[in-house]
Formats: sequence, structure tokens, C-alpha cells
Amino acid sequence: MLLQDINPFVRQVITATLRWDCSDDNNQWLYAPDCRAYYILDGKGEITIENERYSLVPGCVVCFQARTKYKWNVENIEYISVNFDYLMDFSYKSDSFHTWHLNEAHKEHSLARVEFEDAKALNGCVFVANAAALEMYFRRMSIAFHNTGSYRTEYISSMLKTIVIALLRLSDAAEPRGNDIVTDIMQYIQENYSDELDNETVAAAVSISASYATRLFKRVTGKTIHNYIIDYRMAVVKEQLVSTSRSVQEICFSAGFSDYPHFLKSFKKLTGKTPTEYRKTFLETYKI
Repeated sequence: MLLQDINPFVRQVITATLRWDCSDDNNQWLYAPDCRAYYILDGKGEITIENERYSLVPGCVVCFQARTKYKWNVENIEYISVNFDYLMDFSYKSDSFHTWHLNEAHKEHSLARVEFEDAKALNGCVFVANAAALEMYFRRMSIAFHNTGSYRTEYISSMLKTIVIALLRLSDAAEPRGNDIVTDIMQYIQENYSDELDNETVAAAVSISASYATRLFKRVTGKTIHNYIIDYRMAVVKEQLVSTSRSVQEICFSAGFSDYPHFLKSFKKLTGKTPTEYRKTFLETYKI
């Protein structure tokens, strides 16, 4: 699906407050049966979407698809909540879906996710820390939703489409700095691949939090920091195999791998050959 094809159906718009002592929803894993967008009006706290944690402050927006698990951890937050679909296909299901606790969720009763070919950020969670300019759109949509009038459904739909596109544009506006950070992360890994590396170590090296580094790196490159470290180390191993006479075990450890048997299995899975076979094939092919 392309972004230009969305025709949102807004199922519910409410202004609500979630308190730290609200045991029904706070600090519990929840499951969204349809798409959700939250604009934070007041308060502070955190929301965990799947395995990523986001800090909530007034003016921020979080938006995610159906069939997403999430968890609030807040003190006292007031927000505007929008329940919606990206298409009108399920508009006949006009009654709002109540959020389910994860252990009570029935996936067969939830709506299908939409896969975007161009705006891939919408396939996951879109979080914008400073989206205060969108507050008036959320408020107007809320007013329109709770009133009658000509072309009400179309008006609300077009307003949500405007919000979605604005969120993508705001995310892109922050991307240049994000690209610089990712470049710094890659450079650090390339210069220190032989050391013991993990998300926390890499993030500390570029002075950002591990959760932000993980989220940013995946969004920009399409792969995790861990996978990039492994891929780079494997590239070093392959280069060392064909350019030196060092033993396979020595190359393995110097590239930053600490588990030799696991390395051998991973190398075979990646290349279809053992390290010795890889070296032999290369030398025979290029008559070195």
C-alpha cells in the first residue's frame, strides 16, 4: 500500500486521563485491536511499544498499528486518543474497540495491519517528541467527531490523514542529525570491532541512550546494531582469510568473536562454507 492511498476511518476520539494508580491499564501489557494515535496534553511518563521505550511529555505524539502490544508507565497523563484504520474497509465496525490486556487478546477479532511500501515508518511505531503544532488538529478532530454536520466522516478522515503526513514530515526533519549519529555509530564499530561491544557500549560512545540508539539505527539502516556488528566482523574475517595465513581461530578471536564453535556455525550459515573451505575456494579461483 502507498501513503497516497490511505483513506482513514476514525472510530473514536476521546480526551482522557491515565493516573499511576489506575491498575486496569497502567503498567500492564495491552493489545491494540485497531490503530492508535496519542497526543500528550499534560503530564509525564513512558510508553513501551513492543520492545521500545519512549518518554512522554506534553506535545509529543505516538502512533502505531493494530495488533501492537504496548504498556503505559505514567504518573498522571492527559491525552487525546484516536482509534482508527488506515482504510475504510472496516468502517462498518463503527463501535470503538476497548483495549485488551495482552493475556486476554483475541487476534482473530482484531483488525489487520497495513503494510506500506513507501512510508515504511508507519509499519511500526511513529514517535515525534515535539509535535505541539499538531495539537490544534487533534482538538479540531475531537470536536468534529463529537458533533454532527455535513461530510463529518470525510472531514475527520482528511484531518487524520493530514496528521499522519505531518508526523512523517516531522520525523524526516529530524533525520539529518539522526543520519550523523548513525554514521558515528558505524565508525565506532569499525574502529573497535575487536572489543566487546553491545548496544549500551556503542550508545555511550556517541553520548545517547541505548534505547534511542537502537531505535534510530534500525530506522535508518533497516538492521539492528547487533546485526551490524556481526556483519562487520564477518566481513573482517573473510578479508583476513584471503589476505593472511593466520589460523581460523586466531582470525575469529581477533575479529571480536568470543565463541569459536558458534562462530563456525554462523560462518557456515552465512557463506555455505567453512572458513577453511572459503579460503581454499578463493585462493583456487584467483590462483593466489
